[in-house]
Amino acid sequence: MKYLIFAIALVLASCAQKPTKGTSESPVVARKDSQKAKLTQQTVILDVRAPFEFNMAHIPGSINVAWEDFSRRSPDYRGLIEKDLHPIARRLALVGIDPQTPVLVVGKGLAGKGEEGRVAWTLESLGIQNVQIANVEDFRERRESHEMQNKTFWTPKLDESMFIGWDELRAKIEGTTYFPSKARRKSLGAGALPIKDEYYVVIDVRSKEEFSIDNLNKRTPRQFRFYNVDWREFLTENLDPNPAIMKTLNEMGISQNIEINVISNHGVRSGTVTWALRKLGYTKTRNFAGGYEAVRFNKK
Repeated sequence: MKYLIFAIALVLASCAQKPTKGTSESPVVARKDSQKAKLTQQTVILDVRAPFEFNMAHIPGSINVAWEDFSRRSPDYRGLIEKDLHPIARRLALVGIDPQTPVLVVGKGLAGKGEEGRVAWTLESLGIQNVQIANVEDFRERRESHEMQNKTFWTPKLDESMFIGWDELRAKIEGTTYFPSKARRKSLGAGALPIKDEYYVVIDVRSKEEFSIDNLNKRTPRQFRFYNVDWREFLTENLDPNPAIMKTLNEMGISQNIEINVISNHGVRSGTVTWALRKLGYTKTRNFAGGYEAVRFNKK
């Protein structure tokens, strides 16, 4: 008899209504507990993958962009940020981004070419204060209700501490004085004078294979502090800035007080590294956005 009662109890338990699952307040749910991206209903998600990959599968509500959308069209200088910033700011405002908007940039992670970090570096250069990056594969494609709200057009102001131009970088490498403008150079009425600048380094963040084929040392006989460190070493698998790189830099004699100038082919991977290093406290890190494509040494 007691076995019959036990069987009936099991049947009744299986028929009982299951408790309702609560919904998450976060618009996107991370797959990995170690993922540090903090998301709110106000977060705008930018997806930097190719349009085909984005259309195949993406986080609902995310917006497909390319790093080139914020750069010049000239083939020789496509790594440089567009001169006229107002059209960029208007486009960002139309998708709900202003300087206070939290933004998450997602892409292919370490399997890509640093596009997430390049866009993050660009946005921060324009004054966007809260930008994160992540691998799109670290998120389930589920998003709570999210309505895109346009923001009021805002006036961007480029943070010049985030990048270095070729004229200035070349002056450092060649040991000459950098004059900010042709007008000032003409007013001084003399050629550039030699200077001694020991408080800067240049880091090439391309692969060892690319570095072995062509690098700044092969383009100029000038000796300067120049290193090759692959861009992936500056990030964790979750695209967080990698604290382990600080030990590597310390062994090279690179402290947080030294100006670090970062270079890659088009300023994409170097933009990612600049973004990561500044998050780690290397606030004097600058991206040479033009990359090797814009390197032009004077031929004598």
